[in-house]
Amino acid sequence: MLYSHTIEKSYQMEYNRTMIIEPTLSPYQSLYYIGAMLLTIMKERESQYLFELYEEYQRRYAKEPMPYKKFILAIDYLYILNKVKLVDGKLRLC
Repeated sequence: MLYSHTIEKSYQMEYNRTMIIEPTLSPYQSLYYIGAMLLTIMKERESQYLFELYEEYQRRYAKEPMPYKKFILAIDYLYILNKVKLVDGKLRLC
C-alpha cells in the first residue's frame, strides 16, 4: 500500500509541475509565461531551430536554468493553440 501511495504522490507532483498556470510556483515558471516569451522571441525571426530558441530563451528570460522538458511542453502548448508549427526541422509562427 505504501508503494502505490508513493507512486501516486510522485505522479501528482509531476503533474503539478507541468500545469499551464502553476498556482503554487512563480508565474515565470508557468507554461503560459514561457510560451508568451517564446512567441516574443519568434516574432523577431521567421523560423528557428528548437535548440537555438531554447538557448535564446535561457539567455533573455530564464532567472534559473529551465529544464529542456519544460521548454518542450511550452512548445507543445503553443502547437496545440495553433501558434507554431514545425517545418523542415525549424519552428515557425502560424
